[in-house]
Amino acid sequence: LHFVSEQADQGPIILQKKINYRKRGDLWSTMYDIKNIMSLDCAREIKKIILELKKIGKIKSFVQSAEGARFFKHPKDEEKRELEERFKSKK
Repeated sequence: LHFVSEQADQGPIILQKKINYRKRGDLWSTMYDIKNIMSLDCAREIKKIILELKKIGKIKSFVQSAEGARFFKHPKDEEKRELEERFKSKK
């Protein structure tokens, strides 16, 4: 895990550790497993870092409004019904 810099994978290292894995099938299957293990492990470590930074007051959390969101947001009940009807009509 490292800080982001202008060059890919060149930022200062935040955390480095060994990952235990088992060989499975071919090289690609093993690489896929390692990537998944690394992703989960990395997410856990990032969460720890963020919570610690929040605890010591280095970062703050803010509740976001869905108003004007351009990415995924949960549909309202009326929108859910419309989507369900569209889905049914395509079967």
